[in-house]
Amino acid sequence: MATESTLQAILQEIFDLKSPAIEEARRSNISEFIKTTVNGDDVVAYLAISANVKPDIMGALAYILTNRRVIKFDIYPGGEIKSVTFPLDTITGLERSIEGNREAVNLTFHSGSFGIKYNSPNAKITSFFQKVDDARVSKSVGSQS
Repeated sequence: MATESTLQAILQEIFDLKSPAIEEARRSNISEFIKTTVNGDDVVAYLAISANVKPDIMGALAYILTNRRVIKFDIYPGGEIKSVTFPLDTITGLERSIEGNREAVNLTFHSGSFGIKYNSPNAKITSFFQKVDDARVSKSVGSQS
């Protein structure tokens, strides 16, 4: 089960981002949304970064890897938040690429995919997606035994 201190660390990392600057009044809604979405899973790793949530819209992306799934949050300026959840056993692939000084990671699932491009090197992003890949392999091996 996700501990209160882990959830607080995730939220603090999101709220410390310069973009989007999340108003104090909206923070409790975002906190509750994230806590409800994690819903008692064990948090393995997390990542929060400022990024485009849509072309020409700068916001924040937050990813949480739990013992059961990968959760992606898009946080828009003004505090709107959307999430999508993918169970670990539905990951069909993780593709990495480097083009110039940009790296990309794309996660593919039975029901879709998502990816991120970022300036290279970025140990924080690379480390998070390595943990996702490790969890994917671990689930894959566990389901074959």
